Amino acid sequence: MPDTPAQYMSKFNVQGVIMKKYLTKSRKVVLSIYLIILILNILSWSSRAFSDWYARNILRIWVSGVSRTVSQLKFSLGEVMIAAGVVLIAAAPVTFIFLMIFAKNKRKKTAIIFSDIFMWITAFIMMMLTLNCFIMYHCTPFSEKYFNGAQREYSSQNLIDVYEMITYNLNDLSERTARDEQGYFILSDDLYENASQAMNNISGNYPQLSGYYPSPKPIYFSQFMSQQYTMGVFFPFSLETNYNNVMHEVNLPDTVCHEYAHLKGYMQEDEAGFIAYIACINSDSTDFRYSGYLSMLNYIEEAVHTMAASDEQMQRVYEIETSVCENVRKDNIFLRQEKWEEVEQSAVISTEFVDEVSDKLTDMSLKINGVEDGMQSYSRKVNLLLDYYF
Repeated sequence: MPDTPAQYMSKFNVQGVIMKKYLTKSRKVVLSIYLIILILNILSWSSRAFSDWYARNILRIWVSGVSRTVSQLKFSLGEVMIAAGVVLIAAAPVTFIFLMIFAKNKRKKTAIIFSDIFMWITAFIMMMLTLNCFIMYHCTPFSEKYFNGAQREYSSQNLIDVYEMITYNLNDLSERTARDEQGYFILSDDLYENASQAMNNISGNYPQLSGYYPSPKPIYFSQFMSQQYTMGVFFPFSLETNYNNVMHEVNLPDTVCHEYAHLKGYMQEDEAGFIAYIACINSDSTDFRYSGYLSMLNYIEEAVHTMAASDEQMQRVYEIETSVCENVRKDNIFLRQEKWEEVEQSAVISTEFVDEVSDKLTDMSLKINGVEDGMQSYSRKVNLLLDYYF
């Protein structure tokens, strides 16, 4: 027999009580997660010792467990999560408005469920960012940990000497790398094997770099990534290292090592760039050494032009600059011309707009995490370079 009105209302009330208890418990849990996130961020901002300890001990566990598991996937889970997030952000408001209009008797329940889902998603995002990214921004600076602080001063001649050394090595190595019929560099050495080995090679001096490294993964939307002038990305949500597979191959070794440095807790861009340079130039692979030296060329050329203190030094800078061989200048690019044409042809939004927005978001993200000079911090790896050589 069908339920009587009284029986139906009784069941409805019981379900309502169960749902209310569930939602109350769910909110208590998610609010507890927010509290933990807040405490962790306060600790990291106020204590370098805590951040150093976390990066050295706890992050290693995440990498060994989560990253090792996710690396079994043939695609970038982080990229899928970002794409799903974009779809969710676009679909959620439309779905909510639709339900508010047509589910008139369940508007309150719908609003509560949507708010709970939003709270849980936000909690997950903030927790992953905190555990796998934010805390490490507040570790002891690399220069203080390994080079006795950042107070050392160098002469313009020191910088010119390093510039000359890098140029000499680039010219030499460029003659020993494989090239296609157009004269462009071809990566002939195994990317993953050499990258993981290169990082472990320098872990004797920098112990935090030791241990497991997942296989780097290409980004499916690399053409859109190219519009942002981005070579690689570390996804803290999935602990993956990813690279742009449209860019010129010479950038791959340095890029993967750069993202590996982030994976091991070196979030500052200048530190990750410097670590990638050291890993590459100390690699057994000619391709990696070439990529490492090339990654520093633009930065150090800009620095020497700024710091040269006399006409004699300017003349020496000019001589070194003009000695850079054709192969090196040819390879010192982000994308080859034909790839740029493909990117522009497939672009839905102009590259100028995408690049501008990307730069502003990156700059804002860095400053929020305590990097006062934002994107300008990339160039600080020249200072680390001088610390290393002098």
